[in-house]
Amino acid sequence: STADAANGAAASAASAANGAQSTANQALAAAQASQSCCDATNEKLDRMFKRSISK
Repeated sequence: STADAANGAAASAASAANGAQSTANQALAAAQASQSCCDATNEKLDRMFKRSISK
């Protein structure tokens, strides 16, 4: 029936949306990990620079 087809389409759309959300969550986690790495590198460089100008 038309209602069954609509239910199937809705379930398929929900499944696709869940997959997209999962992918977005993974991308966010990767971006946050990358940012924390960059922050750590910047802190190291700042310390090296401050040591070099204090001599």
